[in-house]
Amino acid sequence: MKKALAALTALTLLIGSAGAAADTLLLPPELTVLEEEAFLGDTYVTDVSLPSGLTAVGDRAFSGCTQLRTVEIPASVTDFGEDAFLGTTPALLIRTVPGSPAVSYARLRGYDYQAATHYRALGVYCEYSTIKPLAGTAVDVAHLVSGLATMDTTAWTVTSAANLSGASALQSAIGGAFSGTTENDVSLFYFSGHGIVDDDGRSCLMLNDASLVTASALRGMLDTVPGRKVVLLDCCFSGGMLDDVETYDAAEPGSTWEEEREPAPSPADFLSGLIAPFALRSRAALNADGYFVLTACSSTEESWGDDSGGCFTTALLQGIGYSTRTGRTADVPADVNADGAVSLDEAFSYASVEANRLIDEKTPASRIPVHQTAQCYPAGCTRFAPFRR
Repeated sequence: MKKALAALTALTLLIGSAGAAADTLLLPPELTVLEEEAFLGDTYVTDVSLPSGLTAVGDRAFSGCTQLRTVEIPASVTDFGEDAFLGTTPALLIRTVPGSPAVSYARLRGYDYQAATHYRALGVYCEYSTIKPLAGTAVDVAHLVSGLATMDTTAWTVTSAANLSGASALQSAIGGAFSGTTENDVSLFYFSGHGIVDDDGRSCLMLNDASLVTASALRGMLDTVPGRKVVLLDCCFSGGMLDDVETYDAAEPGSTWEEEREPAPSPADFLSGLIAPFALRSRAALNADGYFVLTACSSTEESWGDDSGGCFTTALLQGIGYSTRTGRTADVPADVNADGAVSLDEAFSYASVEANRLIDEKTPASRIPVHQTAQCYPAGCTRFAPFRR
């Protein structure tokens, strides 16, 4: 059986099939069980479509298929063998239908997946007419829109929002951009503007009227959006959005830190166990399941840019194959393993280095060199790839 399927792989790769990409392997429609190690170590197959009558994928069926990028799994598959896809490309994409066992399998194993998935993005920028203006922020969002438009597999629908004033305006923009989102979808929130550290030492986004949005407040807004969330922040002190001391409950728009704070228990109560969880706890507000975060700098650094846009945003877009000067590029430099996808970790690794190269290129000789230490959550995330050509 294994030899027959291997021969079928080579044949399919040579002749292709109607309605599928030329290198997509279509298995026989009468196949109901894919035996263990059926394609073990096959380094030719890149894309697979499993038949609608298949019920089981055997142990190590695709293990060691180092070029396997996508696999289409029907809802009929309910049994996944041990290490079925071990050793495939890091950002393997599982295509299936909503509610199928394959969705649960992908989530449990940490694989990227599409199940009638919609990709939506909201690009927020502030130019600040009453305080230090930032002309490059509008350019950043324009470039973001154009850059995401070059993605085919992850086809983004992008909304932009300019010069928002007040938390309620930001909440409204988030609600509008991500309306209709489901658990299967991916939503991207991008901010270009001033970042500031408030009197309590918390990193905040500054809106156009100088109102501040803490990490906790932003988390409260984004928690209303189902599914996976990508957060890209190009502003000063943005890394602090991953290192706040906040309450578990997000602040209501317009509330203050004092209104959120509740007294900690006395040592006696704590030691006796009479009071269990209490309100004031340390957590990183955007460090949460379902969130994928890139920030331009650390909690103590400024984010550098000029009228042509932020260096971090420019670097990030360049990494996923979009030049802010020439448009779509033939190469995708962040895709270091050449699997056709840019994982969160690849985007972070490329942008964090390239941003500083751009800063050095643009910094006048008379100015003290600036360095940005980009931040990523979760660290080392190679399987989720929000940017696919």
